[in-house]
Amino acid sequence: YRREKTHKKYIPVPEFPAISRDISLAVPVNVMARDIERAILKTVNKQKQVALTDIKFIEKYEGDKIAKGHRGLIFSLTYPSRLARTLRDEEATEVHDSVCDVLVKELGVIRR
Repeated sequence: YRREKTHKKYIPVPEFPAISRDISLAVPVNVMARDIERAILKTVNKQKQVALTDIKFIEKYEGDKIAKGHRGLIFSLTYPSRLARTLRDEEATEVHDSVCDVLVKELGVIRR
């Protein structure tokens, strides 16, 4: 038996912790998840103090609690600081709220 060599890539632990926020949306059926991700990235990339390191799809829901012609989607967003300090909660909230506003205005989603 011969074991293949594997190369492990070292990823340093971030010096400052990131803040994660979930976003629950009622999304029109014609809007794709990738459209939501693009709008999120475009919005966060305009920010000076906050970055976005991860967008995770969490859940899809279709049922009585969602408006007709919509489906429920939940994403988790991870915001680290671009500054040499820990991100403050209000800074993450400001960016997260602007992401939600863009999704509502540009894609017609409903924030749940």
